[in-house]
Amino acid sequence: MLLKIGIIITFVLSVAQAQTLTLCEALQRLSELNGKEVKIRGVWAVGDTGQDFIAIPQCPQHTIRDGWIWRDIIDVYPADGRASVGGFIAKYSELAKTNHEGKVLATLTGRLETRDHFEVRTLPDGTQQPRAYRYYVALLRYRSVEDLEVVPFGPGERGPVIEALRKPEATRLK
Repeated sequence: MLLKIGIIITFVLSVAQAQTLTLCEALQRLSELNGKEVKIRGVWAVGDTGQDFIAIPQCPQHTIRDGWIWRDIIDVYPADGRASVGGFIAKYSELAKTNHEGKVLATLTGRLETRDHFEVRTLPDGTQQPRAYRYYVALLRYRSVEDLEVVPFGPGERGPVIEALRKPEATRLK
């Protein structure tokens, strides 16, 4: 029992002391951060088919991993199931409904996962796609959400986001 308390205290202290990264910083440091607890700030999008964490504006450098160019998005999923973060999702929904012209910024804390190598599947039309976290290079299994706020989209920001969500697939590096 004492060991469990010690582990929990260590986890809380290490996350509390952790630097908050932008999504672009996390994407550039995937190998280093893989399997670690991180705090990441980005645009949080919650929908019927999943949750995304999006870099807006787009990252200055492409995320290239295992021969693929990935979108500036990671998949996010509650570490302990959706019920464990119901309050955060309710707050998100309230903000999103009242501010249609803005993006919801949030800081999510959790364990980041990626792969060094992605198995490639061939689709019926002959195109190849890596088996990823839904369509994205990484997954953040988050435990907490903080600093939720809505900010307006900047000039030219909305179009690339819509395009990335319509066509989320990674492309082969040429």
